Amino acid sequence: MKSIKIKNLNYEISGIKILEDINFNIYKEKISGLIGTSGSGKTTLLHILLGLIKQSSGEIIYEGLEKKYFPKNKLQAIFQDPISYFNPNFTLKEILLEPLEIYFKNEFDKKWNLALEYLDYFSISKSSLNQNIKNFSGGEIQRISFIRILLIEPEWILMDEPISGLDPIRRKDSISLIKKIHQEKKISFFIISHDLDFISEISDFVFVMQKGKIIEEGDKNLFQNPKTNFVKELKNSRNLENLKKV
Repeated sequence: MKSIKIKNLNYEISGIKILEDINFNIYKEKISGLIGTSGSGKTTLLHILLGLIKQSSGEIIYEGLEKKYFPKNKLQAIFQDPISYFNPNFTLKEILLEPLEIYFKNEFDKKWNLALEYLDYFSISKSSLNQNIKNFSGGEIQRISFIRILLIEPEWILMDEPISGLDPIRRKDSISLIKKIHQEKKISFFIISHDLDFISEISDFVFVMQKGKIIEEGDKNLFQNPKTNFVKELKNSRNLENLKKV
């Protein structure tokens, strides 16, 4: 099975270990979830995968290629507050045009027509194209983020706390949206969260991080028979926001 292989990965700052000997695979056409407390190293790992920072040692192998040879468009991310990554002065149309001008100047018309199709696919009215991006709801912003990413034709989407702060209805909508994209577009997902119920519901594979180390991994059923005290405590709390930082 094709994968992104993370092998003996370490990251430290000023002699302080943030990530230590990380080893696992993110499999193609699967949803993988990483759960851990704030400060456990989850977001640092995400930034390394995206090439925003460089690991101190270790390898990231993308289907047999070293990470420096990743096709840039194949690995994309949606962060916890996606609107903060948009130009607040842009309209929806300008937000959608931006990746086309970067990646697809020679296919511009074709891609713009696809953008219009995606507006229908994600139930966003074409009449809103000239609205400022700040006028859209949180749920709409997440869908717009997906449109931008799908236009780039990724194979992998990385997500950082995609349901943090959502009410139950928007949470359900977000889960349904991720599953829909995964199933219909054959996109692989790597999702980090502190929410056990969310990770259990959505993931094919689960990794648990504590103090910069992967301490347990398996399918979603690993929470039924946890091996470590940390995961037992997590199971009892159901949400890492209820745990102290460890």
